[in-house]
Amino acid sequence: MGFPFIFRGALDVAAKAINDEMMVAASEALAELARSSVTKEVKDAYGMADLTFGPDYVIPKPTDRRVLYHVAPAVARAAIETKVARKQIDIDTYGYMLQRKIEPSRRILKPIFKTAARKGRKIIFPEGDEPVILQAAEILLGDALAKPVLVGNTKKIQTAAEQSKVDISAMEILDPAKHPDRKEYAKKYLELRRRKGLTKKEADKRIKRPVIFGAMHLRLGNAHGLVVGQNLYYRHSLIPLFQILPTANKVEHAIGGYVIIPNNENISPIVLGDATIGIKPSKKDLAESGKLLADLAESIGLDPVVAFLSHASFGSSPDDEAARVQAALRLFRSKWPEIPADGEMQADVALNTKIIKKTYPFSPLANESRVNVLVCPDLDSANISYKLLQSLGEAHLVGPILLGMKHPVHVLERHCGVGQVVELAALAAAQEYE
Repeated sequence: MGFPFIFRGALDVAAKAINDEMMVAASEALAELARSSVTKEVKDAYGMADLTFGPDYVIPKPTDRRVLYHVAPAVARAAIETKVARKQIDIDTYGYMLQRKIEPSRRILKPIFKTAARKGRKIIFPEGDEPVILQAAEILLGDALAKPVLVGNTKKIQTAAEQSKVDISAMEILDPAKHPDRKEYAKKYLELRRRKGLTKKEADKRIKRPVIFGAMHLRLGNAHGLVVGQNLYYRHSLIPLFQILPTANKVEHAIGGYVIIPNNENISPIVLGDATIGIKPSKKDLAESGKLLADLAESIGLDPVVAFLSHASFGSSPDDEAARVQAALRLFRSKWPEIPADGEMQADVALNTKIIKKTYPFSPLANESRVNVLVCPDLDSANISYKLLQSLGEAHLVGPILLGMKHPVHVLERHCGVGQVVELAALAAAQEYE
């Protein structure tokens, strides 16, 4: 397991030799990794539901990609400390560089992760007894990206943590059924929903649901963000959040976006939406979606260039659907003229600058290097697009990212992996709210 990565660390610092200290450092790095939570990817590769340190598992599996950025930096550090390195490097930067080679999201989300680490905010997890959530919480805490707040039955959370070999001693646990503020939360919840058919009896009952309790805990300022949905249908997670948490100022409708990260580092990422919420948005909703997606693109270091997609390009079809997208573009330009945008256009036109320059030179996008924000005309097209990319395309998808809410909240895809939870929780921890 250590052999290739010992050489990687040695070569990257131009070591004159490979000494005992470097080999011991590799061994200790492997031992440390073996004691940490095993990723879902590794478990799936071996067809195992559970894999934890013990008599049957003492070193990481060969498919564990994390070995690279655990072992090589340890070897490089030992080489520098024992003065056999001829090249001095920053070990933290080196480790991150190795990590981003095999985890594309780290390359793009670096500003997000750095901000999250600096803020150290509390993120609520209403599914506190889910193994995937617990493993993600351990990573978030260990990497100082966030302070996890686990919501649920205390005994169930403790049992699940023991079975998953996750240390939760430093994590906050909220049990809705026993929390001292439960009645106050139920009262506040009733005030929000009493003209929506909610009764006091029903409020007292519903507040015990982790997602409702967690949302109220967030609304009342006791945490910074919330991530839910690993074992809940998207709609069942989303509705309580919409009922309790408001949208941001000047935003009428929240949307769901994705960051699509190509495996090729030379190709910049693309932001796509709305893939989860708006069934058939109006021209006003589409324009607002363009702005929310452009803001997301800017948050990951992109200069947003927006394309409003359609089945037609620049008036080639006179139907109402194309006209709706054209109207959305006009509205977008009137509100945010500083953001380059055009439409309506087909997806291949939007993503191929050569086509725009040759066939549609009148478009302002002909002067841009590449479109990086795609606004889909409806939920069907956006959802189908990202699902196809996820299943067939060689790209990493970050999302769904809930945009337009006052508080940083995100709803996971059901049965997602640890990595997705970590990404969205870090994003929530880094986001500001109004």
